[in-house]
Amino acid sequence: MIYRITYNSKRQKLATRVKDREEFLALRNSKANLANLEKARQGDDAAKKKLEQFAYNMGHVDGLIAGCKSIGSYFFHDIDCYDKEQSEAICKQILEKKDEIDSARRDGF
Repeated sequence: MIYRITYNSKRQKLATRVKDREEFLALRNSKANLANLEKARQGDDAAKKKLEQFAYNMGHVDGLIAGCKSIGSYFFHDIDCYDKEQSEAICKQILEKKDEIDSARRDGF
C-alpha cells in the first residue's frame, strides 16, 4: 500500500492511503509537483520541501503517523543521485548484489 504524507494545521504528519495507480500518478505528475521537481533538481531546497511525499513501507495507517505501531511489509531505501552517471552506477551496484539481497530476504533478514 502507498500512503501520501501531508501535514495538518499543527504540523503533525498524516498518512492517507492512495487508492489506486491513477490517483498516485495524478499526484506525482501534477503540474505543481513536476515544477517543484525541476526546481529541486536545480538545487532549490524550498521546492524540494514542497514535493509530494509518499511512504511505501507503512502498515495500516489512516491519520496521524506519530504513535502508530503498525508494521509495513515492504522495504525501500531512498538514494539521492546528482546526475545520470551516478544514478546508473548505483543501479549497477545494486543489481550486482541482487542474489545476495534475495538470499537475505529468503532467510528472514
